[in-house]
Amino acid sequence: MNQLKKNDGAVSRAERLLMFQMIIYSTLVMCDSLVTQLFAFILPLFFGRRISVIIFGNLTGFNQLLYFTLLTSFASALFLKKRKDKPKRQPMTITAARSTTKTTVE
Repeated sequence: MNQLKKNDGAVSRAERLLMFQMIIYSTLVMCDSLVTQLFAFILPLFFGRRISVIIFGNLTGFNQLLYFTLLTSFASALFLKKRKDKPKRQPMTITAARSTTKTTVE
């Protein structure tokens, strides 16, 4: 963002939202990796090797569905929603009673 501010003077709203969206997606990928590794380490301690493989397979699939379907869809909906447009002001024409000139105010 700082580089864009130096070059153009301002970062557009779309660029800012895209950067935040990419940060959220990267965070989700890192969280998925950490949670998967945590499950792989902790499950055999409590359930044994055979049962932990079954549980790990189901939890990994659920975890990936949660992160990469539900949360990414929520982030996309949050960042890609249409913003409310401000109504454009119409120029107002003012005519003086004794003058022949018209003035337009914006």
